[in-house]
Amino acid sequence: MTGAKQRRKITLAALIVALGAAIYLNWQYSDTDNRQFETAGTPVLATDEVLETQEDINKNYGDAQLVSAPVSTQEDYFESAELKRTKTRDSALDKLQKALKNAQLTDEEKKQLTDELSVTVTAMTAEVDIENMVCAKGFSKCLAFIDQDKVSVSVSTGGQSLTKAQVAQIRDIVLSKLDVQAKNISIVEVK
Repeated sequence: MTGAKQRRKITLAALIVALGAAIYLNWQYSDTDNRQFETAGTPVLATDEVLETQEDINKNYGDAQLVSAPVSTQEDYFESAELKRTKTRDSALDKLQKALKNAQLTDEEKKQLTDELSVTVTAMTAEVDIENMVCAKGFSKCLAFIDQDKVSVSVSTGGQSLTKAQVAQIRDIVLSKLDVQAKNISIVEVK
């Protein structure tokens, strides 16, 4: 098999996996389409309430930033954040797939788009892995969002504050799955 045919098969396989993931996520979260959640690249807490003190905003346990903020309900936060992440990923995958269908692309442009698609699929997989591992440590809900070299991990704390040991566990999970600097990991308590 020639190199071009093999690359086409790899590209096709990556597109099929990405499309399947996008369809599943769209189906999974389609019933929450009426909820609004706006971010500028990473999940933020959807609330009108103001944080009590500056200390709550900038707790620093090691190099990972811990951010705490109250929300109306934990379910609302996680549903909204998952919906926003799904829409962002679906949009990115759709754009990449449409671009790859362009017959006038050079081999270099196709390779670049395929690489971008691969990075997106890898990020989606890492997010799910991080969420599963954090939930395995006893948290009822977790949402990870990877934006290039920054990672935001939101965890349901059941009204309690995270301990230094829990923050370290979450940071270590992220570092085991991704090659990022600890200072680029934000851990958000959802109380």
